[in-house]
Amino acid sequence: MNKYDEVYDIRLATADDQAAIMQFIDNYWKKGHILGSNEILFEYEFREGNKINAVLAIKKSTNSLEGILCFLNCAKGGASPDLWGSLWKVKDERENMPFLGIELGKRILSLTGAENHLGSGLNINTTVPIRERLFKDQCAKMRHFYMLNPEMVDFKIASIENLASTTISTGATLVPLHSASDFVAAFDIAKHPQIPRKDAAYIEYRYYNHPIYKYQVFAIKPTGAMPTDAANAVVIIRAIQVEDRAILRIVDFLGDQKLFAMVGANLAQLLIAGNYEYIDFYEHGFNAEYILAAGFVERLANDANIIPNYFEPFLKRNIDIWVHYKPDETLFFKADSDQDRPSIV
Repeated sequence: MNKYDEVYDIRLATADDQAAIMQFIDNYWKKGHILGSNEILFEYEFREGNKINAVLAIKKSTNSLEGILCFLNCAKGGASPDLWGSLWKVKDERENMPFLGIELGKRILSLTGAENHLGSGLNINTTVPIRERLFKDQCAKMRHFYMLNPEMVDFKIASIENLASTTISTGATLVPLHSASDFVAAFDIAKHPQIPRKDAAYIEYRYYNHPIYKYQVFAIKPTGAMPTDAANAVVIIRAIQVEDRAILRIVDFLGDQKLFAMVGANLAQLLIAGNYEYIDFYEHGFNAEYILAAGFVERLANDANIIPNYFEPFLKRNIDIWVHYKPDETLFFKADSDQDRPSIV
């Protein structure tokens, strides 16, 4: 108990709070925000049975909702040791105690029992200093890599001023995993631990059962491997359409990173077969040597080439994504946290 508990009831949300949280998002986060209006997506993101994954601050004197910190569990098959923060907001125009939002951030681990609170999509001017100074987190900018379609000469989604010379690797094959049962049969996620600690139930929920987006899940196997051989790596990809053009985006990776260095030719074939402009890969903590070895190029600061990040609505601009974490070995990919979530339905 501290001074905040005298004024607020700070607790985890339940299903009874859903309407109030959605109204709060619409009123105080952004008018018309998809999570303030679309119940299907809100419940997919945050509801687990009778629980809503959010820390609330409710003023005792008025019984009014004054602040929220929504979060996403990194595992679905039981208690999640790692979680990602999502919408984090305290009312600006009300007379609330100073640093109420910080207090919500401090409570999230004790209330949930999780070990790590991770985040992606930070505001470099506000959230990054808060996470570094007050929470003693590490903050970093994700690296952004891309491979262009080797047979495309004109680009509409990307803007390409400089064509870098690369060698596309061989040695591994992409094997589609069409269902969650295919995934479990091909890849033992428990044998490939990484932080955050995702489980098979999370993969099924996040990529096979998403209510709006369609994902492609592939095992990466050395060329010549038998169909019955277990996979030691999995990559998840999403196609994104912009008018009459489309791109591919790597949104998650599990397992042995060395195998990624050998899959370049297969990825290039996906680009050619689908007439995609490029495939890109945002990451933090991955061994960049393997990405470059596959035939990718890194988008650097002030790069003349533009590899867009925002598609709902489409914005032809390079975008940096910042993350926060504590364990040195933490990995981040594009679908982690809320960074691959629909903005428009």
